[in-house]
Amino acid sequence: MDKRITLPLLTIITLAAAVLRFYDINVIPPGLHYDIAANTILVEDIAFRGFRPAFISAYTGKEVLFFYSAAAIFKIIGSSVFALKVTAAIWGIITVPITFFAIRQVLSHHRHSRFVAILVATFVAFSFTHLVWSRFGLRAITQPAIQTLAIGLLFKALRQEKSRDFLLSGLLIGLTFHTYLAARALPLVLIISCLPIVRAYFNESIRTQWRLPSSGHLMRFVLALIIVLMPLVLHFYRHPQEFLTRINQVGPIAGETDLIIQGVMGALGMLFVSGEPYDRFNIPDKTLFDPITASLFLLGLSITIWKMAISRKSKSIGNPINTAAMLLLVVWLPVFLLPTALAVHEIFPSNVRAFGLFPFIFVFPAIGLVTLLSPLISRCNTYKQKNRVYIFTLMTIFILTCATTAKDYFYIWAKQETQHIVNDSDLMHAAEYINSKDANYKNTYVSAIHHQHPTMAYLADRYEDIMWLRGGETLVIPSMGPILYVFPQSALPPEDWILSWESALAASPADTSGNLDFLAYHFNATADISLPEFQSIYAKFGQVAEVTGFRIPELQTDDHLNVDLRLKILNSDQSDYRFVADLVDIWGYHWSQGFNDSFQSTQWQSGDTIIARIQIPLRTGMSPGQYNLAVTIYAPSINQSLSSTSHDGKVSSTAQIGPIQVAPSTRIDDPPIPQHDRSDTFGNLELFGYDLSQHVYKPGAILPLSLYWRSINPTHQNQNVILMLDEHIIDSSEPVKGTYPTSEWTPGEIVIDHRYIRIPRETTPGKYKLGIKSSTANDSIDKIILMPIEIEKINREWKATIQENPTDHIIGNVFQLVGYNTRFDRQFSIQLNWKSLQLTDTDYTVFVHAFNSDNILIGQSDSQPVRNTYPTSLWIPNEYVVDTHSIALDPGEYDIKIGIYLPETGDRLTLKNGADTIIINDLVVP
Repeated sequence: MDKRITLPLLTIITLAAAVLRFYDINVIPPGLHYDIAANTILVEDIAFRGFRPAFISAYTGKEVLFFYSAAAIFKIIGSSVFALKVTAAIWGIITVPITFFAIRQVLSHHRHSRFVAILVATFVAFSFTHLVWSRFGLRAITQPAIQTLAIGLLFKALRQEKSRDFLLSGLLIGLTFHTYLAARALPLVLIISCLPIVRAYFNESIRTQWRLPSSGHLMRFVLALIIVLMPLVLHFYRHPQEFLTRINQVGPIAGETDLIIQGVMGALGMLFVSGEPYDRFNIPDKTLFDPITASLFLLGLSITIWKMAISRKSKSIGNPINTAAMLLLVVWLPVFLLPTALAVHEIFPSNVRAFGLFPFIFVFPAIGLVTLLSPLISRCNTYKQKNRVYIFTLMTIFILTCATTAKDYFYIWAKQETQHIVNDSDLMHAAEYINSKDANYKNTYVSAIHHQHPTMAYLADRYEDIMWLRGGETLVIPSMGPILYVFPQSALPPEDWILSWESALAASPADTSGNLDFLAYHFNATADISLPEFQSIYAKFGQVAEVTGFRIPELQTDDHLNVDLRLKILNSDQSDYRFVADLVDIWGYHWSQGFNDSFQSTQWQSGDTIIARIQIPLRTGMSPGQYNLAVTIYAPSINQSLSSTSHDGKVSSTAQIGPIQVAPSTRIDDPPIPQHDRSDTFGNLELFGYDLSQHVYKPGAILPLSLYWRSINPTHQNQNVILMLDEHIIDSSEPVKGTYPTSEWTPGEIVIDHRYIRIPRETTPGKYKLGIKSSTANDSIDKIILMPIEIEKINREWKATIQENPTDHIIGNVFQLVGYNTRFDRQFSIQLNWKSLQLTDTDYTVFVHAFNSDNILIGQSDSQPVRNTYPTSLWIPNEYVVDTHSIALDPGEYDIKIGIYLPETGDRLTLKNGADTIIINDLVVP
């Protein structure tokens, strides 16, 4: 191809690419997405606030090149979303001529290199994926430009041996690591593709035949690379956890081989089978290549690999630099598919994670097309005739790809109804609405899928005054008004909460598709806010909050139980509290858990009333019946829950709410996975597994067995399940303790039968076989062995130890404190000497609390006896137990209070005089 026509053609292609990237850029894509808003804020910090990062730690980590380039634009035209998009568009546009330059350098040995290069530039200019990313304000758009320029300069340096080119290529390869996370795959490509050159250094015949880079040139390259890379290296040296933050979030973990295979197949398929499904970045499932380009790609790839295979027989290909160039193109494809192939915990395949493929992935379609044209070109006798073929082919590709991409982008992708919501347009319009209101709102509440959403942070004038209701799953009624609530389309509250708010509706505009864009409500005073009816309850959690009511909404789903809690905040707190509710059956088994932290506790104000919706999963296998909620307030950062205090002063670990009726489940999907698989038939029931975590128990201990049943056919008679240790029956009852008769089970239904079987205290230590059999009124089924069980001996004490302080306190007619000993080593410890008076099936907790002279609790120890290793249900009459408790106390005088309580409810056992504590007065800690 005549170089005299190359520049005009490349200019036309670049200008056309610019038109596509700038046309209507302020409108398409719509809205202001979370990521773009966050980028705008970060660029402002760099442009105007002196922020100079080598790597941005916020938002799971970001490379900085795009941000510095955008900051330069901000300096010129000011801060705006338009300026951010312009930055991305410029990067997208300059990639086109850079592509031409780089392909010319890499394939300079190819006799049609100029034509191949301009074809690749055309494919990039009118690539749908590249166009999409050129119009977002996101950093990935910098990777193809910098990476491609670096490769082009590197091969120019290798071929021409100019020091300046080695220096520039080193600088740009280092700069590539400042573009996007996927650029970290580049070293692997360079190492593999440079192997022919490395081999040539050790082969004298090749080394003398071909000119290779000198050590001085290589040193310049490495030095430049290190200089640019050093700020990033130093950052990760100081913050090593940030190097893998995003990789750990999206990458596979041990044992996920099947998921990795799916990721690899998805990555390969995105080329021409099925592309990225996410409509924000793609027409769902649109591949990188259309069928025609895919055919050319396969042809070009095959030809390239074939030429590499015969390179030893060809002098031109035998050049190690030429071989390295061909190897680079072939290796480029699998290496830069790895980032999306391994990102199995995000949407995959992902165009942005495969963005490193650009533009070299288009070399193969170009080579394939040139191969098909070669017979025609060879028949041309003059350069003029050849140029006509080149120009006609190029213009055909130009028109077809430009028109197709323009149609796909502006008339298909941009017109998707989902574009409004996936790009946070509702948040943008909500921010504009808030800006239009007066500044006299004492309280402004905004719901969003993210706390402190960057879209609102960038656009809202009074952002610092906004209180956040993440996900719309919480409603807050402050103690004073006026109040403004704004609920965008993406985070609407439950309808039953706002049914009676019609008179307070201030705005409800529609989006471009006619859907509700956001809701805005205005109340002058708290008293004007009406709420649904709640069932009154009371539980106080420390000095932080109290639960005052709960309700079960009428609208429920098959897989979740929705519960609304009403709480009142007593005092503001900077902890990371969340409301937690466990669904517990009447025997105390915790089936599932839900939580709500959508209104972060750092925003709580004294006097706030909070309505929190908690979604609790309904597990497959739950039987219908009555359940309770065990509610607490939990702080994940310190792994601590606030204890609950009832109206009558009883303290317990959770507030018990209920009963709640759970209906029969119709779900047979998502079957639970038992710890041990079985396939045993008991009449019309199948035992397909069981849970039993250990096989060694003490006499009197609880054997926690869960049986997984599946109904095969309708059962007209209720079945009884019998558990045995050898021939000794230890449990006999219908599944679920008879509360859900097997005659009511439907075919295919799964029921998990949790059994807490107390091993008889008189069981002789030894080895047994745990067996199960079933019977009906008319039939009995032979026993099946589940697993071996060992009963170990308990070493019991029948004589009291020496008592420094003898006592005679009888608690609950079950236990006697016969004395205690105290020690003052590094910390205060008290040895309680108990005597068991009678059997109990309850595992009680012993407490030792230390109070100062002002009756303020200073320290405590609450645990089951013998540091949680010897529960009271194992004790037998006349046995003595030594139970030691330690408390860190400063020197001084204390009152020590001792007692026993039930942890689930906080109920204490009482002494004969009615007191619930044994008090040791005026104990002096030296």
